[in-house]
Amino acid sequence: MNTKLLAGISLAAMAGSFWACGEGQINGKEFSDTIVESMYDTPEALESLKEQAKTDCWQNDPACAAMYGSYVDPNASNPVVSSAAVIMSSSSIFQPLPGVSSSSEEVINNHGRSSSSIVFASSAVEVSSSSETVPATGLGSCKPTKTPIKKGESTTWSFSRNSSNGIAASKYQGSATYQWKFVGGSIPEDNTKFTSAEVTYMNPGKTTASVVVTLTDGSSEEIQCSPLQVNGDDITGCECSPTVDIIDITQNAVATWSVSGCKTSSMPLTYEWDADIAGDGANGGYQFTAAGTKAPSVTVHNNDSTAVKVACGAVKATDGPEYVLSFDGSLNASKDSIPSGACISVSGKWSDSYNSPTAKVSCDLSCKGQCNIVVNFGNAKDSVDGTWNQTATVDLGKISVGDFTPSDLVCVKFTNYEVDWQGNKTDITDKSFAKCTIGQK
Repeated sequence: MNTKLLAGISLAAMAGSFWACGEGQINGKEFSDTIVESMYDTPEALESLKEQAKTDCWQNDPACAAMYGSYVDPNASNPVVSSAAVIMSSSSIFQPLPGVSSSSEEVINNHGRSSSSIVFASSAVEVSSSSETVPATGLGSCKPTKTPIKKGESTTWSFSRNSSNGIAASKYQGSATYQWKFVGGSIPEDNTKFTSAEVTYMNPGKTTASVVVTLTDGSSEEIQCSPLQVNGDDITGCECSPTVDIIDITQNAVATWSVSGCKTSSMPLTYEWDADIAGDGANGGYQFTAAGTKAPSVTVHNNDSTAVKVACGAVKATDGPEYVLSFDGSLNASKDSIPSGACISVSGKWSDSYNSPTAKVSCDLSCKGQCNIVVNFGNAKDSVDGTWNQTATVDLGKISVGDFTPSDLVCVKFTNYEVDWQGNKTDITDKSFAKCTIGQK
């Protein structure tokens, strides 16, 4: 009797349904017969249970009767089974028998895990001792919890599960493993059981790690972590400032920044600008193609593998003048209600051939507390801090007979804080306005 089928029928008697079905003649006794028979006290008890299962299949379960055909038909003279195989997974309730082994099958207890499965199949089906595990993808990500760190310090690498990939959280738990791999640093004694691992680094530079996550079903994925920066000697005092805060792209579309003030004991310094910035050492440039604002960053490196990221001040680009300040014959024109960040185009006519004065633009800001006002004209710049009324002034150059139209704009930028009697500051810059006047120096 072939108990590859009998295993299904015997289990059906206990569970109320068949696991699967097989095809082939009922003959021979195999390794799996021994396992099934060992569950019962006598062959008679096993035969009785088998006959009960057949009767229940034929009388009470039409799908079962159709699947097993003449084998469960009490009137059939030559019973056969009409299906592919009876398969039981590695979660089987069967326990290995003492002294029983097989080169093609592995029996697994309820607390273990293996890539192999117990396979009960008819003699017409090829039997495989293991199934290929499909590699997992998108299990999660990993990164250092702190970066950068200084040499001699520690950071913890942490794995985060991707909860949106449809994989149940239970597959990450229990006997799932996390095999960490580190480049440099002191390796923890046990780096296989946890979703995080703390590592100490003594050498400066950029490094990384990876973790192989193996789920309870045997599938796995190696995940590359985001990098870690280990700094050596300090870099301090760096500032990145724009040449001018506001430009008119109809006159000059290129904004420029410069890094200054950096201090370190490990010279020389090198500079790594953002990808869209044209860098030349400590200087960077960006060409605007439309009005907008740009605030790049630059990473400063020293000779001890230290890297410090420095944020640069913003540059506003306008597409032509936002305000126009014009005069005709005398330098006494003014423009009210200029907001912070606005630019003014200056133009006029001069007819006094005996007088060639130097023109200036002065911008006043009425503070309700503390304020700062900055006025730019090309490379000329004036900045004033204080309280109450503040005025910043730039020279436009000498005026001669004829039209006066400077190529650069006069641009105004300010901050304004209202201060109450307790010293609390409220930013009211967006509610404040400057008045700009053209006059004679």
